[in-house]
Amino acid sequence: QVFIRMDNKQNNFISALKAALKNKNLKVISEADDLFVIENRNKSTFKLKLIYSEPIDVEMHGSHNGNIVDGIGVFSFAWPDTDNTPEYFVMAFENLTNRNAEFVMIESSELFRRLEARKRIYENQAYFWLWMMDDLKVYETTNISLEGEWYFLSKGNRRVVDGKDTDFSECLNNWSEVLML
Repeated sequence: QVFIRMDNKQNNFISALKAALKNKNLKVISEADDLFVIENRNKSTFKLKLIYSEPIDVEMHGSHNGNIVDGIGVFSFAWPDTDNTPEYFVMAFENLTNRNAEFVMIESSELFRRLEARKRIYENQAYFWLWMMDDLKVYETTNISLEGEWYFLSKGNRRVVDGKDTDFSECLNNWSEVLML
């Protein structure tokens, strides 16, 4: 995890991503419009697109059921056409507890499948929310109702949504997939 204060968020997300890439021995070959061409240890290249969270309003985007949410990401972006789709998307948001950058890294085809299944892409515009809970579990929670939050996200031995398409926990700061390309 990269520890960078999140006062100037957009520049700090870029700096945090570059620091994390360097820390993992991944080299930035080129960068334009938050699209990065990366070279891994095997000299293979891939593209990843950095998407920043929009400003959040904890009252609107946060829990209405007393769940502890340590990070909230609200994402809205144009889904790229087929020729310009990167191999990976990296959604960046602020950890509300320690003010550091958090990254949800996911293969483009998997993100598209999940968002399309939940009707989060409309007229080529993706829109969704992610919550990072106090146990570092990450869930897609766009417009979740009070009852839905209680039913799906209440913590017991496990949550109802664990392992489902709305569970992005395995993508949180997950560099292993891109390191193995």
